[in-house]
Amino acid sequence: YVKGLDASVNVRWSEAVTWLEQAIAIDPTFAEAHQRLASAYEGLGQITARDRALGNASAHAAKLSERHRLLLAVALEADPRGDPSRRAQLLDDLLARFPDVEEAYPVAFGLYHPVSGVFPNLEKLLTIARTGATVLPVSPQARNMYAFALTEAGRLTEAIREFEEYARLAPREPNPFDSIGGVYLSLGAPAEAIQSYSRALAIDPGFPSGSGLAYALGM
Repeated sequence: YVKGLDASVNVRWSEAVTWLEQAIAIDPTFAEAHQRLASAYEGLGQITARDRALGNASAHAAKLSERHRLLLAVALEADPRGDPSRRAQLLDDLLARFPDVEEAYPVAFGLYHPVSGVFPNLEKLLTIARTGATVLPVSPQARNMYAFALTEAGRLTEAIREFEEYARLAPREPNPFDSIGGVYLSLGAPAEAIQSYSRALAIDPGFPSGSGLAYALGM
């Protein structure tokens, strides 16, 4: 599940780590496995382990495809010692050449988000997110990101449609229903918000939708 875009809480990251480490035990030079292991460690919030995995991927980068080498270069520039401008340039190059690399799109939010981005640029973020949803039409993550970009742009009715498509693609995830609830609150429609928050909590009673539901009930 993804609450927003920056707090991955998918409980299967640990399972991914287990399988990827087994793959690396068979072939320590399996560069893509090291690269994906870095993503799994990042999902778990284990930054030191992530950096170690990225280093191992870099050591065997010659075995990566061109798209994965570009993605690795983008990830390496995320280091505090990295160059944000260089990272943005590499990301633009990656998306221009390989727009179907799903892992690239969350990076765009970190760079171009209008409030928290390194280089705030809502129009560029919308363009990138729309491309992701177009090129990866069955990706829940791509739909989620486009919906959030639309929300930032105040295009709330369109955002609801994208969140609904996300929910159709991933009906067992509470996140899209939670997000729809938030948009309905912004639209001043608490009854619809209550329905959406309630659906999120029906899927996962532990999902952090309770405060939104309480606010909607208060309205």
